[in-house]
Amino acid sequence: MESKRNPAEKGGRRGAPVGVPDEPGEFITHVDLTVVGGSGKYAEATGTMTFDGVSHTGTVPQTVDLIYKGTVCGPNVKGND
Repeated sequence: MESKRNPAEKGGRRGAPVGVPDEPGEFITHVDLTVVGGSGKYAEATGTMTFDGVSHTGTVPQTVDLIYKGTVCGPNVKGND
């Protein structure tokens, strides 16, 4: 199962949906984000985030499973804000 989850990491255009072999209507997406600055309390924020998603276009209603992880830090950012 793990080998099917991230084919976008193996040469595909990052962020572009990639069809899952032998699973019609299933698409995966992988996106890496870099946070550089912001406004308000996020001014001078830095960090990274990674998103991995699976779209189920063959279901009614269509659904998406999204897993995201990362950190964003800055001088004005406090936990639970």
